[in-house]
Amino acid sequence: EAFASWTYCYNRPWFVHRVHDILATVQMVSAPIATGHLATGDNRKSVEVDLVGLDGSGLWVAAAAAQARDSLSHIAIQTDGFRFAKVLDVYDVDFFPGAAKHGDLPGLLALLAPARLWLSGEREKQTSIIESAYLAAGSLDNLTLSKHRDSDGADDAVTWLLE
Repeated sequence: EAFASWTYCYNRPWFVHRVHDILATVQMVSAPIATGHLATGDNRKSVEVDLVGLDGSGLWVAAAAAQARDSLSHIAIQTDGFRFAKVLDVYDVDFFPGAAKHGDLPGLLALLAPARLWLSGEREKQTSIIESAYLAAGSLDNLTLSKHRDSDGADDAVTWLLE
């Protein structure tokens, strides 16, 4: 019989492993690059990192971006209306213990304020907590809500990133 505490008492869920991989990649890419033999002072340049999560990866990118938002220039997320509360199998790859009771995916997205965020896949009434967080941070202009709820929004994300 499946019971989350048996599995996740000592083991991290697959969701956490995926977020960890994204964070490791962001850290590696955003580290200042040495332009000479020694990586000191003037011969180091930093790199702008844009993080994009489309086609089912938006929830992992949201969790990673909430932890690394200061290292990110732009964040584009397509959620496809995903909710942790709908994950009922403890062995589902997107199972994340406690996520549903702590604001679910909109609560996680609210943690991104004041970062520059393009968001697709959410209904208008589901974005109120996210908009409230951006308003409280004084950065409502940094939030772009796409009208698309499906994969057609990917073109909009690329356009937004290139602006």
